[in-house]
Amino acid sequence: MTAKPTKVIIIGGYAVNKDNYPPRESDQYYLTSWGGMFARRISKLHPETDIEIWKSDEEYDTASERKILGITGIIFPKRGFAFSTVTWQMLARLRKLSRSHKLVIHRNTIFDWPFIIGISLLFPKARIIVSHHGGRLKAVDSLKSKFSRRMLDYSLRKVDTLTYLRGEIRDWALNVKKPPKVAFLPVGADFSFFMPEDRLACRQALGLDPNKTYAVYVGRFYSLKGVDHILRIYQEFKPKGLELLLVGGSPADELYGQVLASGCKFWGHVDWHTLKTINNAADFYIHPAFHKNFGGIDVSWMECLACGRPVLTPTFAELDFDHRELGILLNTPDDAISKTWEMMQRHLEFTRCREVARAHLDGNQAIAEKLWRVYRGENPRTP
Repeated sequence: MTAKPTKVIIIGGYAVNKDNYPPRESDQYYLTSWGGMFARRISKLHPETDIEIWKSDEEYDTASERKILGITGIIFPKRGFAFSTVTWQMLARLRKLSRSHKLVIHRNTIFDWPFIIGISLLFPKARIIVSHHGGRLKAVDSLKSKFSRRMLDYSLRKVDTLTYLRGEIRDWALNVKKPPKVAFLPVGADFSFFMPEDRLACRQALGLDPNKTYAVYVGRFYSLKGVDHILRIYQEFKPKGLELLLVGGSPADELYGQVLASGCKFWGHVDWHTLKTINNAADFYIHPAFHKNFGGIDVSWMECLACGRPVLTPTFAELDFDHRELGILLNTPDDAISKTWEMMQRHLEFTRCREVARAHLDGNQAIAEKLWRVYRGENPRTP
């Protein structure tokens, strides 16, 4: 008997905010999602991989299917939900595909236990992959939260592989009954675009002082991301020649007023080319994100590493490889001052930060290859 071919189906949620979406008539409308990004990466590396991207949309009355870059994108009408983000029309198509294919069904959240349980009951032979993209496990402090945690714990018995960003999530997954396989899987950076450029030329283009020490941060101006700590560090070291380059804030941000009052150099949202220039003008990336609710991993510091600039962050503790050549690990808010001073003295020593980061954090290569191995049921760890 001929073995069934494998089909990967990435099922996403429906978009609430489409401000940055491409036009509806374009091909990219079908692939604008986390799943679409990874599907493009994998399809480029392994074009033989059969991948479909599914999502529902309130603007569609009937299902619309399109083939883009070897990937099948399908948009279903946003109605008739059986459970979670799965519509009855999706279930009918899954049932038909299950007769002719071995299904790998991927959901880009670990917290959707109705999805996991529903799919596992209806398609027990399908391999279910779930991915953590941020967020923390909620405290179990009520009957409702106890029920949700029990169901979430139970749902992991049905999962083949869980990809994670935080050790907290990995440890939780490995300690449930019948744990899934786990793999560290951040989004990764585009190392083919973010590349080292001349530091002084970039500073000249931005009108920056060639003799200052510059630390860069990219993201919203929130205490969640450690911007309150960054401003405190800035006040400490500004008299010693430290300057900040803050990118990505808006007047609606929690700490926008404090950033404005600090006198540091800052931008709102910028294009990739400008961001690359800013990263290359900097000496290091600063990211003292210690907030108890911060449960993700920012791509921005990986993009800075791709430009050959080291990083100062507590997030290194979450990596599944040796981080010592990437920069300096922050352990607590209290040591941020001494570690910043150390980075100001040593930032030129991290000559291999791009090389080491690329081996593990290149979204188009190392990360995409790891997810491809997950889809194939192989060992997902980087060789």
